[in-house]
Amino acid sequence: MQTIKLYDQDAYLKEFEAQITACEQTENGYRLQLDRTAFFPEEGGQTADRGFIVIEGSKVKIPIADVQIQKDEATGEEQIIHLIAGVPETVKLANGMNIKGEIDWAHRFSNMQQHTGEHIFSGIMNRDYGFENVGFHLSDQIVTMDFDGILTQEQLDRAEDEVNAAIAANVPVTAYYPTPEELRNLSYRSKKEIDGDIRIVTVEGFDICACCAPHVSRTGEIGGFKIMNMQSHRGGMRISFLCGKRALYAFREQMNILNELVELMSTNAHQIADNITKLKNELSATKGQLGDANRKLLLQQIEEVPDGQTNVILFTEGIEGKALRDTVNLMMERHDGVAALFSQSKDGYRFIIGSKTVDCREVAKQMKEKIGAQGGGSPQMVQGSVQAKEAQIRDLLEHFGENQESE
Repeated sequence: MQTIKLYDQDAYLKEFEAQITACEQTENGYRLQLDRTAFFPEEGGQTADRGFIVIEGSKVKIPIADVQIQKDEATGEEQIIHLIAGVPETVKLANGMNIKGEIDWAHRFSNMQQHTGEHIFSGIMNRDYGFENVGFHLSDQIVTMDFDGILTQEQLDRAEDEVNAAIAANVPVTAYYPTPEELRNLSYRSKKEIDGDIRIVTVEGFDICACCAPHVSRTGEIGGFKIMNMQSHRGGMRISFLCGKRALYAFREQMNILNELVELMSTNAHQIADNITKLKNELSATKGQLGDANRKLLLQQIEEVPDGQTNVILFTEGIEGKALRDTVNLMMERHDGVAALFSQSKDGYRFIIGSKTVDCREVAKQMKEKIGAQGGGSPQMVQGSVQAKEAQIRDLLEHFGENQESE
């Protein structure tokens, strides 16, 4: 028996009554099928509704953990499975029980706003640029849509303005199942081939699309549409956006951050980017000066090492990459044993170790086993990172060759 999809009939239905037609107890709760449901399952790129069920004669609200669609192996028919968690031990669910379902309306309505906003934007993309929506994801964390083409920022801004004009126009949004004949004469968007009855959602004047999800009845209920980010994706673009309260809350959060930066930097919002760029350049210059000073100090340390010393282990900070390697090469020219340079970082030390006489891979192996270092390289030189203390490193490396020979 297929479940009647009440969300198809009325997207604004917040409560409903139903009967359990299949019940399976699991380790974490129950898997239920109902004769009718208003809980929208995960489908069409949108995560499932949230809410509760209440057993007839009880006041205990049992949360819906998830709602999924699965195919019956015997009949091939789609089944809507309600996953129930957090069921009290005193409550037992069984076939034939009557329940009341309660939709988490704030969550549902937000999803309706996001999904309808996506329809309008996708319709505009298809109409004005011929782009197809090739992916959509709506969850509590992100809302994204993927297109098979790329727009400039100016084009995106114009499209965003037009979506918000459509919202202000408060045009009707309708959903229905056309007859096969009606469908043949209808031009509509669809991300994939669909078997069975096709549900068409129309945003008057902006979009006609095959879609299974609940939508608002008029565009004004969307509240507003804001593109949050655009990035290249598989030869096209991925757009992150928000509608309604989610857009408001995101804007409020970003404004709070901006206002905090304005106060910290004693400037105005329009000059924040210039001020940050200036600080970044000053920091880079300061780091360069510090690096130069550390290199000079390091060269002085190298000069002070006795010529006859076999292993040389030095510690510094603010020196990276090629400068580390060049310094180790200089140490190797002057000393026959292990030449090791450790530069302090926020997570410990970055290091390069070189030698003309010792297999540096063996050094790296011993460091990994005894002080948890990570890295590798060639017999002549290894590099990596370690979080050990300076005393531990010196204890292991200062007499490394001597230790190996005595063993």
